Amino acid sequence: MNYIDNFFIYVIYFYRNFNRDPAFLTSSDPDTIGTQIRELRKARGLTVIELARAINRSAGYVSQAERDKSEVTIATLGLIANALKVELSWFFDRQQPGDNTENSHVVRAQTRRRLNFVGAGMTESLLSPNLSGESLMILNESQPGAVSGGLIIRDVELSGFVLAGKLELILEDESFVLNQGDSFVLPRKKAHDFKNIGDSPCQVIWYITPAIY
Repeated sequence: MNYIDNFFIYVIYFYRNFNRDPAFLTSSDPDTIGTQIRELRKARGLTVIELARAINRSAGYVSQAERDKSEVTIATLGLIANALKVELSWFFDRQQPGDNTENSHVVRAQTRRRLNFVGAGMTESLLSPNLSGESLMILNESQPGAVSGGLIIRDVELSGFVLAGKLELILEDESFVLNQGDSFVLPRKKAHDFKNIGDSPCQVIWYITPAIY
């Protein structure tokens, strides 16, 4: 993200928050900065203390920030974004005027939040309205030849559906080739990896239970 991008995010941040009610970011609005920090921290499996250490602040500050009791500067928000492995824009993409009831249940295509870059040529976006549910729905989009980054083991159940393209799914010492329309389930604590082996972009919807990204 370049200087101009950061400048405009800075302007949007203060325009939105200082034009809210006098209790600056202290409401129970599910889209407040504090609520989003708390949900994302939990989804990443981090404690308040661990996040505090990562951004060189006290646990008390993080706790108050998550309850919208302490102001979060754009600089601190940048540190939090880095610690939680998201782009800074994550905290602004859903802060748009609209129906709060809809935002709790529906994600419009134009308001999806990008979680992070998994590897070269690969991105992931959140399809679930928030991170506080029992499971998560993620859209993985990869370019030809893109690899997820090596075998990993996670204590979650993963399942997926291939929307487009061709995917190689590696499950420990086994390998499966999946095409458009195929689906799969990966058990907990089993090493896995995946890559786009086709000659066109691949799209996969992932379901993660519990909601730990």
